[in-house]
Amino acid sequence: MEKYIYNISCSFYEHNTPLIYENVLVMFTEYKDNHIEAILLEYENYYGMMIYCDATRKKKIYDWHKEIPLNKPTIARVEKILTTNYVQLSTLFNINKKKNYEESLNLLMKPFNDNKILVNISKNLCKNCNIDFNIFWCSVIYKIDAIRKDIDINKSLLEVFQDNLNIIDEFYDDNNILIQLKKLLINKKDKLLSKFRLISKYSINNTINLLQYIENNNKWEFTIKYNSESIYFLESSCETSTLQDHTNLINMIMENANNYDCIFENII
Repeated sequence: MEKYIYNISCSFYEHNTPLIYENVLVMFTEYKDNHIEAILLEYENYYGMMIYCDATRKKKIYDWHKEIPLNKPTIARVEKILTTNYVQLSTLFNINKKKNYEESLNLLMKPFNDNKILVNISKNLCKNCNIDFNIFWCSVIYKIDAIRKDIDINKSLLEVFQDNLNIIDEFYDDNNILIQLKKLLINKKDKLLSKFRLISKYSINNTINLLQYIENNNKWEFTIKYNSESIYFLESSCETSTLQDHTNLINMIMENANNYDCIFENII
């Protein structure tokens, strides 16, 4: 498994120890007699356990593989520090009664998706400005992490960084670094989003082939992500695309759907 899943050579956070009641990105790995083992994905060599009564409020579970899947990133909350690298976890907080499970989990996953974005932004910035990544991360981002802990331990580093961009002046005199950083953050922060449903009549390969055709015939930067119930999300940066680009691409999918034995539905 990659170190912290972000493939960086330094500790992701300033201190390689989670806090009590902090939401952490975990992967449950093994069902034991009275608990479930887990790995904390953002903390080096850190592990956790969750007793079954802290996993769900349901009175009877027929299949734990469906309730708490193994080897899949998810969110848990730290309830207790057991040893120097072992914590007790809970997922009881995960479900918002006003939202379904998927909406709740997506909301909880946002800070960790933001963290992945921040890693990519930082790597691009360091490459563009000829900065050592480890030095940048261990100085600038660790300072951001300290601010995060004072404000809200469950905020993403990216969100805190966006509110404290000028902190970079404490470590670098070159104004070009701040300019480059703002450009990279704009690309990631201001996105255009469109939704559509695409259902294959016979085989998922038809859908794959259709989307590959769309990608090959559109040269501007965009991503298409699959969510659930055959719903797809078209995302792009405001700097490199327009709403008209989205409209044109979605129209292209609609016009070619029948050719690939797919059913298209636009979602407003």
